[in-house]
Amino acid sequence: MKKKGFAIIIITVILFVTTSCTKDSSGGGSGGSGGGSTTGQAVFWTASDLGCGNITVTCNGTSKTINGFNSTTPNCGSTYAATFTLDPGTYNFTATCSGVNWTGTVTITSGTCSTMQLTGGGGGSGGGGGGTSSSQAIFWIASDLGCGPINVTCNGVTKQITAYTSSAPNCGTTGFATFSLGYGIYNFTASCSGLNWNGTISTTPGACITKQLTSSGGGGGGNCNWSSATNCVSVTTKVGTRCGDPLSVEITAKNNCTQNIKIYCCIQRTDGSWQGLPDGTFGTGVSPNGTAQWFVCKGTGQYKIFAMPVTTFNTNNCSYPNCN
Repeated sequence: MKKKGFAIIIITVILFVTTSCTKDSSGGGSGGSGGGSTTGQAVFWTASDLGCGNITVTCNGTSKTINGFNSTTPNCGSTYAATFTLDPGTYNFTATCSGVNWTGTVTITSGTCSTMQLTGGGGGSGGGGGGTSSSQAIFWIASDLGCGPINVTCNGVTKQITAYTSSAPNCGTTGFATFSLGYGIYNFTASCSGLNWNGTISTTPGACITKQLTSSGGGGGGNCNWSSATNCVSVTTKVGTRCGDPLSVEITAKNNCTQNIKIYCCIQRTDGSWQGLPDGTFGTGVSPNGTAQWFVCKGTGQYKIFAMPVTTFNTNNCSYPNCN
């Protein structure tokens, strides 16, 4: 009886030790997961329309889609971004759209939101891969505007138009201003004696984008009437809901029409300057009953809304309006 009791004690001790080791060893694992740790999040986003359509992001075996862009760094879970909830650790990711690919890593910390911006050249802000060759844009005039050479500035570079032609030239044609750019939306200015232009130009992967400057100034672009669809838009304003600041101004615009429209919002800051913000969609525009939202951390409460049918915007390669 004593030997039998002693054997039972030995077996009990062995089982206790075995169970304890198995539990402790579960603390490791791929992706940095551990017993009792909380998850974190990562948000993938773009700051402009990269001209390659929706972006598919794959991380830890899950794929999500970015179908728009944010003008400022979004929070995890924001619209037009891809958010992943993961255990703490470092993960590989890939992303792709038409003609552009990204690869890299993102690090997740428990209880926090990590941000990863995908840029026009391929690759994210935290590690990237190669994209395709850059796009080009050419600025041109169809007649002698009588104001001398035209200086065009785009993406920090200035070039000159010294010739004219009756039809849109190819990128690189002598006498016109050709720029090599990434994929996205770029501001430009142009001037000659007595005339000034300003606006934006959207590039497309592997394409030559043409922008005609007309005698009226403003960059041409055909029938780009930014007031043609403002009747479709209803606006809701909130104050003090952003940035932890009672002076913040948040604008939400709703499309009440039956066609997709492009919406552009200008919000006045407390220093009197204006911040212009696109609706965050690619070439699709805001759908019927859809909304777009913008904010500034310190505003006066003044705002301006512009809108046009998305078909007009795409067909005429329209520039965004001037807030001033």
